[in-house]
Amino acid sequence: LKLSQSRKIISANMTAMEEAFSKKDPEEIQNKLTNELKNINTFKDIKIIQSNELFNNSGNFHLKDTDYIKTGIKGLDDKIFGMLNSEVIVLAARPSVGKTACALTIARDVAEKYEVLFFSMEMPKIFITIRLLANQSNLNAYRIQHNMLDTWERNALDKAASELCNFKFNLVEKAGITAEQIDNISRRYYEQKGIKLVIVDYLQIMRDTSKENRDIRIGYNMKILKGIAMDLHIPVLVLSRYRDWE
Repeated sequence: LKLSQSRKIISANMTAMEEAFSKKDPEEIQNKLTNELKNINTFKDIKIIQSNELFNNSGNFHLKDTDYIKTGIKGLDDKIFGMLNSEVIVLAARPSVGKTACALTIARDVAEKYEVLFFSMEMPKIFITIRLLANQSNLNAYRIQHNMLDTWERNALDKAASELCNFKFNLVEKAGITAEQIDNISRRYYEQKGIKLVIVDYLQIMRDTSKENRDIRIGYNMKILKGIAMDLHIPVLVLSRYRDWE
């Protein structure tokens, strides 16, 4: 559909150029081009919702269980009830206080039931794997990382690995990924797997080729992430340095 619309726009502009070179009346050319472009409907996927659809719910205006996903962290869920579909949730903290660890805990709990897509731009997959194993097995990540496990711990690790194999956790490990790439991968994977949560680690190191200042770039990237949440009707969890939200 979009390709067809693009062709119509190109054709209309090419015709206008040919008429301009043939020295036809500029005002007539402009009016004709404007009318042709207006007739190309590029908003077919936008639905206008009327009042009777918004309010004719027989009093059922509360959120349903399907409207949000629990984080799996009880104290957090008690306060925010969970991550609401179509929302971008910012998990902000100062460096080295456990943002990724918290995000992986949420990812692991959600991935037990639903497809989760995790974008890691800083932490390599081996450390992601170790942290998930430590979380699942309740073992010390340092001992796993340096192969310091005794027989009981190794059995617990093998059991955790076997359990995690059945989880629906999907990792994209790429430094310097752009917001547009995250958008493209998320939408494509949504069509294939029906993902229920996207996690981005983290906002400030997303690559941006523009020369705008940092605040404008962050705003632009957040707009794209919000588009993912709105269009796919899923929550998007974004990690961020705290000082950018002070």
